[in-house]
Amino acid sequence: MPSTFSLRLSQRSSCRIVRTALVLILLPTITASQALQSPLNKQAAELLYRQGIASAEKGDYKAAIRAFAQAIRLNPHYAEAYYHRGVIGSYGLCVDGIKDPVKDFEAAIKWNPGFAEAQWEVGRAQEKIDNLDLAIQINPKYAEAYYWRGKLKAENAIEYLNEIRSGRWPDIGDSDFTLLKVPSTKPNQAIAFLSSLIRLAITDYTESIRLRGDYSEAYFARGTANFGLKEYQAAVNDFTRVVELRPRNGAAYERRGLARLEMGDQDGALKDFIQSIKFAPSAKARGLGLFGFGVQAEDSYTSHLDKIDKSSNLAEAYYDEGKASALVWNDTEMALESFTRAMQLGLKKADVFYQRGLLISEESLDLRKEWKGQAARDFTQAILLDPGNPDYYYSRGMERFKSADYRAAIADFTEAIRLSSSVTDIHLWRGRGYYSLGDHQNAIADLALAIQLNPQSPAAYYYRGRAYDDDDKKALAVADYLAAVRYGPPDKEHEIEGGPMEADVALLYDRGLARLTMSRVKDNDEFSSDLTQQEDYVREAGEDFSALIKVKPNWGEVYYQRWRTNHVTADLDQAIRIKPDFVEAYTARAWEGTTADSRADVEMAIRLKPDWPRPYYLRGRIELLNDHFQRNLNQGAAKPALADFTHAIDLDPDFVEAYEERGNLRWGLENSQGALADFTQVIRLKPNDVVSYQARARLRLELKDYQGAIDDLTRIIELASANSTLVPIYGNRARARYEVGDGRGSVEDCEEKKRRTFYCPICSISAQIANAKKADSFFEKGLNLSRRGDNGGAAENFQQAARLYHAAGKMTQYQKTEYELSKL
Repeated sequence: MPSTFSLRLSQRSSCRIVRTALVLILLPTITASQALQSPLNKQAAELLYRQGIASAEKGDYKAAIRAFAQAIRLNPHYAEAYYHRGVIGSYGLCVDGIKDPVKDFEAAIKWNPGFAEAQWEVGRAQEKIDNLDLAIQINPKYAEAYYWRGKLKAENAIEYLNEIRSGRWPDIGDSDFTLLKVPSTKPNQAIAFLSSLIRLAITDYTESIRLRGDYSEAYFARGTANFGLKEYQAAVNDFTRVVELRPRNGAAYERRGLARLEMGDQDGALKDFIQSIKFAPSAKARGLGLFGFGVQAEDSYTSHLDKIDKSSNLAEAYYDEGKASALVWNDTEMALESFTRAMQLGLKKADVFYQRGLLISEESLDLRKEWKGQAARDFTQAILLDPGNPDYYYSRGMERFKSADYRAAIADFTEAIRLSSSVTDIHLWRGRGYYSLGDHQNAIADLALAIQLNPQSPAAYYYRGRAYDDDDKKALAVADYLAAVRYGPPDKEHEIEGGPMEADVALLYDRGLARLTMSRVKDNDEFSSDLTQQEDYVREAGEDFSALIKVKPNWGEVYYQRWRTNHVTADLDQAIRIKPDFVEAYTARAWEGTTADSRADVEMAIRLKPDWPRPYYLRGRIELLNDHFQRNLNQGAAKPALADFTHAIDLDPDFVEAYEERGNLRWGLENSQGALADFTQVIRLKPNDVVSYQARARLRLELKDYQGAIDDLTRIIELASANSTLVPIYGNRARARYEVGDGRGSVEDCEEKKRRTFYCPICSISAQIANAKKADSFFEKGLNLSRRGDNGGAAENFQQAARLYHAAGKMTQYQKTEYELSKL
């Protein structure tokens, strides 16, 4: 961030001479205790003060605050030290121990009433015009004081002026309205009074501009005031100067557009509104920019466009607003409305139909029902306008697949492949389409290609296994089912050896296992918000095991596997009756039963298989549930559980759940170092696990390992992407950065925390899942670099994200990334 501290230092020195004469008049009588103050203390305080200034200039705000505090202890009348400590406090640091900056500024004024900057700070922070008057009296060349005095006069006056003009009398109980001291309840007299206040504000803004020719904020405020007085050409001139000085100021474009609209310059207004979308795409953000401007936020932009004659340019403006709403701010309702208006105005652009189709296709089930069939129709229109884009065919194919129109879906996937689509899983989906139509030969060929492109795709193996199965190629089917299990999410808890089996038995058993595996795999974006498909896999697995029980009623393993689909304890009881040494069934029943029954089952499992870590882990979990432990969280009560988790880890050094449990237990026992070691192991085993990074970051903060905490918190931000759960993460990293002397970084994190608290976009957080997470990480890095002005680094990260999103078939995220690239 720019060194605001340096700016304030330059302001400070600029009025030192002007202030001297007034100090003699305003300074209170010096007391005897002041006169007797130790010169050595003053010298030491001066040295500490200079150290504080040097630390602040380097961005080490913690060291600066400490030095200023020590200087104040040695010299309690040290106005400069109070002031500069207040300056740091005013940066908005969201860390503990920061004093109220206004109190510091007031202390500076107490010991030096001629302190112009301190008067300005109090006037600005507490909206006190008297303090700003004093600041100007002390320093008549204080541009910032004129600007803020103008703001205090004008902002509420403009808001109330517009209320009265519209026939609404402001609430007399409103403190802001009362402070304006409006002398009459008669509208005309009130309007005249408020207008005079605004003109006084314009005089202040004009003087601040005379003193600082590049003062964009003052031009912006003066333009707003001129608009409030209906002096539209003057407003246009001011906003033009703002965009010359700050070309990315979206609110200035919109306000100039409103002024031009009032003057009848529709073409100019439209151009400005389009620019405002580019630089401030959120309707909410633009509405905030119009606060006090006589325009309601919800009326912003769209209502302005309605006043403009219908034209192709207007349609483009709605299209631009739709993209910004959909791809940046996730405002689905506004995006749908804007795209629809663009179409109604005759915009013949493939992307407007494609973007609306994506919104409908990938949103909630309720929205898909409301717009039934519209997504496919939109994709069709996009294809008619641009028949050479493979993404349009892929997206329509996915939409048709979801609607069970498999023949049409296959045709779309085929065309997308012909057009060289780079979506990795397109052969998987075409293969599944062929399978659903009973065309096993083509299904097997496509699924083989899908496996070649992604050798660890459980879905490709599973559905090729289904095709082999239906063709009575049992050995090939069993091999694919086992591969689906092997490449699916690991499930150590339920791994058991099935033993040698005849072909028909193996087919049912392994197909059931594969279906259980598929119930834990999220296929690309298919039905990601609908659990029906996952539930179907579990139900079909249960049907396989039930069919197998009829064939082999005395096989314990199959009862165990059916229990995994229905969680009926009777199946575990039967498995144990048939096979009394069935250790896995004991451990499963231990977790299902009461504490007493569970303990007996887990003890039996340990006797049967003493070198298997899971029973020890379960026994440790059971210990945590007993009444003695619940009443006495101490080392003695926790010792059995700690011993079991440790033994489980000794038997299996990669037992991630045992590390998690032991880490949490150690943390609860205030063994922070031990807990830190355990969560470090969890991260070794699950390097993308956000929860474990959060735990380790909190432990590192407790242990004052601030750089380690910063590393973990940064990794969380990379993994979790841009969502609201990051608000406390930025807050914690702000604290850690402050502690290591990175004050500017701390301020940036505090500002980001605040931004996400109010304006958080909701972003999605699977080989495909891993790539999506990796893409999210690149996307978030790109956003961060873009905000810092590093367009080259941002573009590099956005390009990586776009490539990964597109390969994974994540079309909405791909479109968002392309949109961000277009803004660089």
